[in-house]
Amino acid sequence: MRATLFLNLDGTCHPRDMQYLLLRGYPHAGALHFCWSESLRPILEEWDATVVLRSTAASMYGVDAIKSLAPEWLRSRIEGATGEVVRYIALFELRKVNTAFGTIRTYVQQHQLKHWVALSDDDEGWPDSPDIRKHLVQVDGSTGLSDPIAAKRLSLALAECKP
Repeated sequence: MRATLFLNLDGTCHPRDMQYLLLRGYPHAGALHFCWSESLRPILEEWDATVVLRSTAASMYGVDAIKSLAPEWLRSRIEGATGEVVRYIALFELRKVNTAFGTIRTYVQQHQLKHWVALSDDDEGWPDSPDIRKHLVQVDGSTGLSDPIAAKRLSLALAECKP
């Protein structure tokens, strides 16, 4: 069974304040998306891992739109996205419908995943249980994957969570 990486984008693959400007008609911003993601490449190759987006951007813009911003090596590994954490119920009105961990837990259960890790800049909804926490690699949202220690921690978590 292949490993699965649940990938939160803002604060991990690019700065938190990165807006999806390319999707709003600003093509010059395209180079900034996934600007910290290169350190994922050898890890995903080593573990032959698939990627599931756990990002509000995927639910707002769609998986295909976000996938189109990713580098080719990453695009081919993206298999889908988790459910929504927030939902627009009216123009400019969001309602929280789940936690980040809740969407991952649901996906893991539905797909009966055994080997998975989540990479995120926050730990919203994650229980304190070490058996669950070992699946989370939390990075500093101001540096994300640009910090070489983040990639090392991800690789170690994949090894620890192997069935």
